[in-house]
Amino acid sequence: MSEQCFFEVDLAEVHGKGEFLAAVAKAIHAPDWFGHNLDALADALGDLSWTRDGGKGYVLLFHHADESLHLDTADHAAVTQIFADTVSYWKLQGKPFWVFID
Repeated sequence: MSEQCFFEVDLAEVHGKGEFLAAVAKAIHAPDWFGHNLDALADALGDLSWTRDGGKGYVLLFHHADESLHLDTADHAAVTQIFADTVSYWKLQGKPFWVFID
């Protein structure tokens, strides 16, 4: 079984949802269909078929993040729900998905 598939997202220069989505897309090497909106984020995190096998799970690590992930209140709530849904989905697939904020 392979190791975790590890994605690092640098939020040092991120100011708002568009830049947040671009940073995540870059970190996960999102495919061309990634639409840079919250629905696309949810779809991508629930797919990850273009990445190497996350045999022992997936890790999404955010660097240089503040408590809000540099998002406004509504977007932060939506992203938090996407993360929760993603964790639940991958758990059902037998692969853990972790989100860490540094």
